This record gives sequence, structure tokens and C-alpha cells, in this order.
Amino acid sequence: MQKLLRLLLMTLVVLGCSLPVFGKVEAAKIAVMPVVTNEEGDAATLSRKAWNEQCMAMFKFPEFEIVDDTDLEVALKEIHFVPDAKQAPTEALLRQVMAKTKADMAIMLVMSNLSLEPEVPPTRGNYYILTQKGELMLVNNISGTVKTEKVREEDQYDYAVTVRGDFVHEQFRNTITRELKKIMKAK
Repeated sequence: MQKLLRLLLMTLVVLGCSLPVFGKVEAAKIAVMPVVTNEEGDAATLSRKAWNEQCMAMFKFPEFEIVDDTDLEVALKEIHFVPDAKQAPTEALLRQVMAKTKADMAIMLVMSNLSLEPEVPPTRGNYYILTQKGELMLVNNISGTVKTEKVREEDQYDYAVTVRGDFVHEQFRNTITRELKKIMKAK
């Protein structure tokens, strides 16, 4: 009887110690590619900052682990990555980066057009047109899916609204948030 109770007690101790380990899930490792836009200089820097901030907010730690920038740079140099706003993201490129960085997922945004131009011909309202065209791609090895979202937005704004702050990149940040939420719905 004592042997049976000891065996039962040892079984409960082993189960009690190992159950918390079974509930932990490993974070999905994601490679966040640098955003590619048709902008240059400070505007391109602001776009990169907006992209990085929104990705950091969307892919938070216990669920996701973002590939370190230095590891990503090494991988991009090895595959001879050349950012070009005229080309859409490709699954082959993202899979190469995933293989080099040992990531489970990769995401990339290419904006072929991000601009704020005055309306032509000018109207009495003095309107500006914000054009955002691009493509967002997510490759997920965990679920085996490849998702693509097209960004096609053209909005008209009064000039007085466009001069405050950094209007273009504020709107771009909103677009990034919206598109990331869309693409992450079907993980």
C-alpha cells in the first residue's frame, strides 16, 4: 500500500512540475524587411521609421520575435538585395531571407508611389491629392500561407490640412496599421 501511495505521489509531483512547460508556446520568429518607397533622403527615413514602429507594435514579444537588424542586414547582403520601388515583393526573396535568418515568417512592404501633389488642373478649393500605391506580402511557414495585400489609395485633402506636421507620413502610418491588420487576420 505504501509503495502504491509513493508511486502515486511521485506521479503527481512529476506531472505538477512538467505541466507548466507544456503550456508554453515558442514565439514565431519574423523577419521584417525594410520598407521600400519611391522617396529619397529624409522622407525615406521617415517612411522607414513609420514602418518599423508599426511593425514593432503589431509583432509584440510573447507572440513574435523579430529578427535582429544586424542578422537581417547580413542576410540581405548575402542574397544581394537591392531595394527597388518599381518591383513588387516576391515570395522567393522572402523565403531566401527566412532561410538565412531561420525565421518562421517574413513580411515586406514596397510602395511604388507615395506622394502628395497639387490637384491638376487647380480648383478653387486648393486641393492636394495623396497617392499611396504599393504591395504588402507576408510569407508564413507555420501555416504554409502566402498573403498579399495591394495598397491603392488616392485621397483628396484641402491644402490647409496638408501643411500641418508631417501629413504624408502620418497618413502612411495609418495605412500601414490598416494593411498590417488586414494581412494578419488570416494567419
